[in-house]
Amino acid sequence: MGLTVVTGPPCAGKSTYVNDHRETGDVVIDVDAIAVALGAETDHVDWSTSTPHRILARELRAYLVRTLVAEIKRDGAPAYTVWLVDTAPKQWQRQEYRRAQATIVDLDPGRETCHERAKAAGRTVATHGEIERWYAEAANR
Repeated sequence: MGLTVVTGPPCAGKSTYVNDHRETGDVVIDVDAIAVALGAETDHVDWSTSTPHRILARELRAYLVRTLVAEIKRDGAPAYTVWLVDTAPKQWQRQEYRRAQATIVDLDPGRETCHERAKAAGRTVATHGEIERWYAEAANR
């Protein structure tokens, strides 16, 4: 029980990791899954576009995370398991997660592997750009 945050670049396998480790009844907060629930047509949203699914999914995810972290700080670890997919949390966000007693799982299969997975999955050029951006900014996280 409690919060597990799974981080890593696009195509690192964050959603797969959560799906492989979660149990029935666990709560999963994943912006791609939220976008799909809102009607997005693919299971991985192209974040380079400004669609209602993208905008609303990000806002809803932010609300859920704020609410969850506040609840944990106030009441302690939840009596249920929460999996949070967060591609690139800032240092202050990592600190918030730690204060919320989270376990943080950092996935990094390597730049080339991420690009290979993106290509194999038919992801857009924007995904490859996001992979490059993630690695360029990794030193600042």
